[in-house]
Amino acid sequence: VIFPRDSVGRSVGRSAASLSVAARLVSASGHERLCARGGMMGACMWFSLVPLAIGVALQLGFTPLHKGSAELPPHLLHHHLLGVPDMLDAQTSADLLGLVKQLASYPTNTVADGKNGSFSSQLHEHIGEAVPTVNGSCAHPFLVPSADGSLCILPGRVDIGRHYILTGGVEGLKETYESLVSRVQSFGRYNFDMKKHPVVENLFRSGSFEEYAKAVCPKEQQHLDPFQYNFILQIPGQTVALHLDAPYYTRADRWTFPQWLLVAMTFSGLFQEEFIHQVQVVA
Repeated sequence: VIFPRDSVGRSVGRSAASLSVAARLVSASGHERLCARGGMMGACMWFSLVPLAIGVALQLGFTPLHKGSAELPPHLLHHHLLGVPDMLDAQTSADLLGLVKQLASYPTNTVADGKNGSFSSQLHEHIGEAVPTVNGSCAHPFLVPSADGSLCILPGRVDIGRHYILTGGVEGLKETYESLVSRVQSFGRYNFDMKKHPVVENLFRSGSFEEYAKAVCPKEQQHLDPFQYNFILQIPGQTVALHLDAPYYTRADRWTFPQWLLVAMTFSGLFQEEFIHQVQVVA
């Protein structure tokens, strides 16, 4: 099923031993879903995630979530729906699963994300909230050591983690801090080199794959610029918390500022003239 989504990138649920992408839930049953979201600017960028198959994302559009209501906000309603059975052919699926096994090592997503833009090469790790570590660790439950281990800073997606821990997610789970953290600490590899793995490069070049992505993009946003693909693994009991996928701006992205700050910028509505619209695709 192909269904539009806005940049709020929300997916909730549990996936038994499944590979998922960012905020997407994909079961290991072999049924594929293609998720995308619409926008209002003239260019798209995309990244791919490989659940027990794969997904891609393209930069596209966003409208802020309505607060304080359990009802679906208007921007999530009345979008085009397109069903695509067997989106990935058998050979592509086999090649992708082979690559997943070949990579072998999958750190937690917090660590994986940190190695690819949260801390490792980030221009600004914090905006003033940092405090010195004590014996290399941080006592506060919502602070983590910086890249060099000298400071305690907010993790890149503290906006997701804190909300989930305080509320228990949409299921309202009443569990310990450690248990809730474990539930959202799935495993993954984040990739920004489109030529690193031929099977993924070929997928992005696939006419049918690009056709599916364009089908959910606005007519004025048919230029797709691939920029990321992720391999994400979830084990039984893990889930994906509600969240906004990492926003991109012409002068601000995950390599310059913490992702939680980019999210705050998006919801503020003050920087929309530099907002880069994106769309995620998940199979």
